[in-house]
Amino acid sequence: MSTLMELQKKVKHDSELLASMKDPAYNVHRTIAMSICGLYGSGAISLFGFMDCKFRFFFPNKRPKSFISKGICAIVASTASSIISENVKEDYTTRNLALFESRGVALEDMVDILDQLQRPYNPNMERSLCEEHVLAVLRKQQTFHALQLAIKIDTAVEAGEFNPQYNHIVGQDEGLFGVDESIATAVPLMYGTIALTNFGYLDKEKIGIIKDLDSDHSEGKCNTFIDDMVCGVVAAACGRLAHNNIPTYSKPLK
Repeated sequence: MSTLMELQKKVKHDSELLASMKDPAYNVHRTIAMSICGLYGSGAISLFGFMDCKFRFFFPNKRPKSFISKGICAIVASTASSIISENVKEDYTTRNLALFESRGVALEDMVDILDQLQRPYNPNMERSLCEEHVLAVLRKQQTFHALQLAIKIDTAVEAGEFNPQYNHIVGQDEGLFGVDESIATAVPLMYGTIALTNFGYLDKEKIGIIKDLDSDHSEGKCNTFIDDMVCGVVAAACGRLAHNNIPTYSKPLK
């Protein structure tokens, strides 16, 4: 939000930026604002779209095409999504762990990867801290929904339940098929862009159990979606860990 506020000040004195913002196709202010919504899931992003379209109805005295207006939309949408999610009281940890275990992924496998990623930045870190953050991600309902769907697709491909072409595309994990990443990124998106960056890294490097899953095609096995879900959960845990260890200079000034 601070970026939006600072840019709002700048645009008053920057004729080039102001001219660009008058273009109907200008969307960078939305892109920045939606990074806030991402922390509260796809529901917040959907609500952002509604707020953006109806901005003049809710705020008739404010300019709809400004950095601040998009920030207002993001905060309202994120708050609404947060209130809705508060009604979800169930802890999904046990269910998520069982789903992962059904595909050969243990909690320790994910903790190992997180430890490997974070150890260079925090050599004295307790390993238990990695487990704490992985379990925190596994508590989320959105993690459960993404993981459940990912496994349903993988197992359906193994059983040949889809049409032959789709079974082939997913079964071979073809390079231009990106739905597996799309579903998995729903998890790291809840923990900011730093988590999403870690997802991309893990998806390419394929560390630990991720590599094992990606290379295992024995007996018609399909791990196209589950390997990305491991990436998603570990990347989210990386983001969560980072957000809970904020350097002093990153904190707002009092």
